[in-house]
Amino acid sequence: MALQRPGPLDNCPLPHCLSSPEEELELQLEREMLDHASRMDLGKPPAEHPPWEDELASKIRQMTVDERRLMLKTICFSLQDDSACVGRRKLGSEAIDAFIQDLLMASDTAPGHSLQETISFHLFGLLLQESPGSLMAEHLPCLLELSHQGSGQREGMALAVGIASTSHLEEVWIMLEHLGQRRCLKPSFPDENSQPEASLHWKWSSSTMLLCFGHMAMRAKAKILPWVDNIMSRMVYYFSSSSYVRGHLSGVPGHACMCHDLMRCLSVGHACDFVATETSQLLLRGALELVQIHGGLVHKSVEGYWVTMGLSIDFCTLPAHGQDSVLKVSFLSATSMLAKVLKFESSTQDYRFTQIPELVQCLLSILQKERNILATLLRQKIILVILELSTLRPHLKPMVKSRILQTCLQSLYPLPPMEMKISVALPKPVPDVMMLYNKTMQALDQLLQQFISENETMDEIYFLLQGQAGIGGDSPGPSRQHTESWLQSEHSHERKRVVQSIFLMLQYVVELNFTDCATPSRLGRYIGLLTLLWRDQDEFIQSHSRHCVYFLLQILLQQRKPTKEESIYLTKMRSWESKDHRDWELLLYNLVQALDKNLTVAQHTQLVLTFLQGLARGSHLCSDLASELLYLVFEGPGIRKEQVPEILHSLFQELPGIVFRDVQLAMVKAVTTLGTQHTQETVEVVLALSPPNERQTLILWRALGDNARLARKVVTVLYMKMSLRPDKELVRPNQQAQLVSVLAMRTIYELLYTPPYKPTVRWAFAGILLGLLTELHYLFDLGCVQGISVACEPSTLEQQPLSPSRTCLEALKGLFWTTNYWEVFSYLTLAGGWELFERQDTFTEGVTLLARAMAQYNCEMSAVLGQVVISLKSSSERDNVVAIFLLVEFLTSQELTQYVSHRALDSFLSLGLRSHSRLVQAMSLKGLSSLLMQPKKVRLLESRAATLLNRLQKPDPQDPRGLMQILGYVLHSLGPYRDSAFSLKIAQHLLLLFEDDRAEVREGAILLFGDIIYSRSRKHCELFKSITFQALVPLLFHLADPCPRVVAKAKFTFLRCAILLHWEFRKELFCTLAWGHGKGAQNDVFIYMMESNFGNFNQFLTQAFQYLGSPHQNLKRAAMKFIGVLGPNSPPNCPEGLMRDYFTELCFYLKREDLSFIRKCLTTLNEDEDSCSRRFYHNLSEGLQMLAQYVV
Repeated sequence: MALQRPGPLDNCPLPHCLSSPEEELELQLEREMLDHASRMDLGKPPAEHPPWEDELASKIRQMTVDERRLMLKTICFSLQDDSACVGRRKLGSEAIDAFIQDLLMASDTAPGHSLQETISFHLFGLLLQESPGSLMAEHLPCLLELSHQGSGQREGMALAVGIASTSHLEEVWIMLEHLGQRRCLKPSFPDENSQPEASLHWKWSSSTMLLCFGHMAMRAKAKILPWVDNIMSRMVYYFSSSSYVRGHLSGVPGHACMCHDLMRCLSVGHACDFVATETSQLLLRGALELVQIHGGLVHKSVEGYWVTMGLSIDFCTLPAHGQDSVLKVSFLSATSMLAKVLKFESSTQDYRFTQIPELVQCLLSILQKERNILATLLRQKIILVILELSTLRPHLKPMVKSRILQTCLQSLYPLPPMEMKISVALPKPVPDVMMLYNKTMQALDQLLQQFISENETMDEIYFLLQGQAGIGGDSPGPSRQHTESWLQSEHSHERKRVVQSIFLMLQYVVELNFTDCATPSRLGRYIGLLTLLWRDQDEFIQSHSRHCVYFLLQILLQQRKPTKEESIYLTKMRSWESKDHRDWELLLYNLVQALDKNLTVAQHTQLVLTFLQGLARGSHLCSDLASELLYLVFEGPGIRKEQVPEILHSLFQELPGIVFRDVQLAMVKAVTTLGTQHTQETVEVVLALSPPNERQTLILWRALGDNARLARKVVTVLYMKMSLRPDKELVRPNQQAQLVSVLAMRTIYELLYTPPYKPTVRWAFAGILLGLLTELHYLFDLGCVQGISVACEPSTLEQQPLSPSRTCLEALKGLFWTTNYWEVFSYLTLAGGWELFERQDTFTEGVTLLARAMAQYNCEMSAVLGQVVISLKSSSERDNVVAIFLLVEFLTSQELTQYVSHRALDSFLSLGLRSHSRLVQAMSLKGLSSLLMQPKKVRLLESRAATLLNRLQKPDPQDPRGLMQILGYVLHSLGPYRDSAFSLKIAQHLLLLFEDDRAEVREGAILLFGDIIYSRSRKHCELFKSITFQALVPLLFHLADPCPRVVAKAKFTFLRCAILLHWEFRKELFCTLAWGHGKGAQNDVFIYMMESNFGNFNQFLTQAFQYLGSPHQNLKRAAMKFIGVLGPNSPPNCPEGLMRDYFTELCFYLKREDLSFIRKCLTTLNEDEDSCSRRFYHNLSEGLQMLAQYVV
């Protein structure tokens, strides 16, 4: 398939601009070197020596030793002359005497132009090759002493050395070692007295040495094997010891190990022991010194067919003169020659090379600093050389492969788009950038295919995609990503290139059709990354990412014999590509089904985790696609139970990064679907994620509550979790807050105030109630009561988390408040019932009071009774205690018999008798002896109540408070058997006791009055409402009673009266009574009372005037404030009241007899000694006169 090359894109990184003439000349030089390099193809065997070389060598063998010596000296003198004028004229035949010219003519040689330029070096090498060792040892040093400045000089010397080594390999090696010790490894700092020319003479001697090693390998071929490791080690060492490399290899991974290996290599091998000590010292010295390379760039006319590569490295942190192109070109030339020889020698197949990784590392160090432009085939040639080296044995280790891929991808993918206009001075003629790019990418593709051919396994495929962590399965390893970061790049052209590389690699793998059974789990991640590109803005990326996913699934199918079901959805995906359907949802459905059928559980988990990470992408298209895929995955059967924890943990981490509202809503829907599939596992994971009041956790809980059926399952699971209470001996103090039961209780507390769960909480009211009561009992047993009685303000609640016991108590309160059973909540709040739950010794009293309030307002009695029976059957003592106290208190309710029969109640109470707890047994006996179970006791208690009332009605009864307490207990015990007429009689007498001088009597009377008004029957309902109405004004004024206990009981009874009379603002009245303060709260209570009793203002007014003669100043002033003043002379700051706010209504409802009674009460006020009372009298008198004018 023909691939389109990536085009220009916006917002791509700008290439490095060449701003100096030196850099432009450098690029031109590299271009010329690469042109020469194209003459040597690494894919072809090494070329044999020229045909005229054998004939010329035959002529030389006929010469005497003296003739050869003379000829060597002549050539050497000629080369010395040419070396002195290098750069000004070419090396030519005029530098060779007539004798040499005659020899060439006699040999009938007709060398070409390029050969004529180096014929002297070629001839010098042939002379040394055919001469004895003594002659070679005499003249080769003279050759190496020539200047190394010119490129032709270096290449010619290397050629001569390579030819000479054909017959004298060991002698040549020793001389090169000596030269390296004496010249190459010496520090390059020029002396103060030295001339610049002297410094340049030996400046690039290391480059000459590198070229010599390459030509020695080219000439020696198979004979080089015993020397190859030593040659490689010297090449690496000369390259890494130079100032160019020392300045930049220090940051290269493995450099320290590489230097260590080089030092080891220097100390072994043929004829090199004598340099080990000195070279080691020089290496250490060179590591501490930055050698300053003087002079400009080398001459641009680099010639010779031995130059096989040109390199260009731009170290942005160093000036241009620090870039030694000569050294790196020489190193690459030598490496390519060595790689070519080793590739085509059959004997190398059984040889194990030790220095290949070091050679590769040097190549990578060059590639790492290449400019971000594509003007030459530099990258292609480096990759091809690395490819050839990787074929040698042993194969490269995964760590080295990973480093190669990282460096190559980093060098290629960030290149600007090929069609982009580059503001860089390129050499003339301008290169075909697209051609350069295509060849370079083809080299990368060949490298990937080579790695796969070495190890045809799924592990290898995943390793090439991911990196070091994929080696040997799924074991963790260093973080060395290969393609992942490029797949997620912000730049489209980078994503194009990586998708193209993966596509070609997978296409090659599919054609191999190998049947490896490895299943790396994180392969699912790459399927996910490629799938997230299906909606990329670039059509090229869309199309090829779909093909990549298809190829991966096809490879997985090749590993085993697929079933029809497994391959059907893959076939549909392929047909979609060919028919060009536009049904996007169907495509995604087929994809998800194919993934579910063909991936392992571990791979599928990684796939889902990748989709989850895609939610937080900056691209809306990608995030939206991820949410669609997740919904389809969660909706189907693909998710297993064991996957849920990891999936939810990842989702929890990604939630804060989701920036698009529609994606958030889609994920809420997906979580709901997941919870429907795996409710138990989902609840357990979310429960353990973090405190339920955190925003991310609440999002998950809300998602689980969007479905009413699922919400019920969630609350049921939480209830079951709250029942898991380990024994006290197994719980450490620092683990109390992390208990599963505590976490479940905290979650239920939060869900009470979560709107989607309101119907569910109402449905599970009974179970939650008993669960919270039992949990609080359990926390008391653990001793976890810290902070339970702290009255926290709202600001404090936000800053400090509540303790477990306090949270449980607040959840108990919230259960009644959020389910709109606020009457029960208000009952316990104003009666001080919640404080009973703050101590273990009063816990059962709190349960009893709670049950009494629930019975009074008929709060879920039927459901609670059913849960009580379940708790009584439980083996847990705590469950039994809570259940029996609730049941016994319910026995006094008038409505209990509507829900359960006497026989059922008897069996329930008998269950308590079988409990191991004596408290439960005692309460069961109390229930069995109740009037509901023993009706014969009714007459006895009624007579006892009548006796108590008679004693209370006496003029000066003894201990009236005690009498009222006993009377209240007897009436409560009578329960449904109470006589309403008798209760009404008691209530009428209690109204008189409201004004008793003793605070405890007032307190007891007000409290008992509130209990009695709820013991009415339907027959006497109106009578009870009438007497309740009569108590409103007294109770209102007692809100200002000097005794705080009386005030508390007055609030409690006043609210109960309002509930009984069905006021309109009952709930608001409770909030004001419970938490209101100051004049604002007083005014609100006044308004609630007035607005709920329209038409009864005249009665309120006459009752209020009676309190103007009260001996209690607080009550008198409360009456004044309630009445208010009305008149032209009333002060502007006079408090508003009934007379002022409801004057019109009073005019309509008051009667003449009411005015007479009011004047009578007002007359007594004029005689009061209190100045405030007299002033109120005068102000009110004028108002009464106005009122009398309008009263009908």
